[in-house]
Amino acid sequence: MLYVIITGSPIGRTHFYEKIGRRGRRTLVPTYRAELGCFDGTGAQFHFAVTRDAAQVVFGQRKKRFLRGGECPPSKTCAPYRGRIHVGRRNGFALLLFDEHSPTKSTLVGQGSVVRSEIMLHSGPSSSLGCMAIAGGRRGYRAWQRALKKFTATNRGEILVFVEPRPQADHDRHLSRHVG
Repeated sequence: MLYVIITGSPIGRTHFYEKIGRRGRRTLVPTYRAELGCFDGTGAQFHFAVTRDAAQVVFGQRKKRFLRGGECPPSKTCAPYRGRIHVGRRNGFALLLFDEHSPTKSTLVGQGSVVRSEIMLHSGPSSSLGCMAIAGGRRGYRAWQRALKKFTATNRGEILVFVEPRPQADHDRHLSRHVG
């Protein structure tokens, strides 16, 4: 069985764009430590970084329906999200996250209070509606893609995805600009 851990530990910063395709305004946002691994006892791991911000919040278009920062909510401690490979026109090769009992295998709530759909780990740097983007540009994304394909080739079955809460200051950094 495979796992992905998205930590709440900032490890750097990367450019984040207002619109998909590296268009619009850009700013620096924190990146967070992440790990892909296998529970098979081999100790195989791949480390990478992700962004967790939502473009609407970062660039001043606060979306109330997404609540706290617009991002993917942390998973419940005892109920990690599930993940499945998804290939789409907009985001290409990605990992789609969902709650274990999601009837459509595409929605999640986690520790949040709003049902979110089509939350993914996908290529970055990019705009995001609450997904997590792989940091490191094309090189970082391709390395993550190769690792995920390699791990899933030898480990069929579920992918457990643990999303930790991130520091309060990282939530409030962009939200404080829009309170008024």
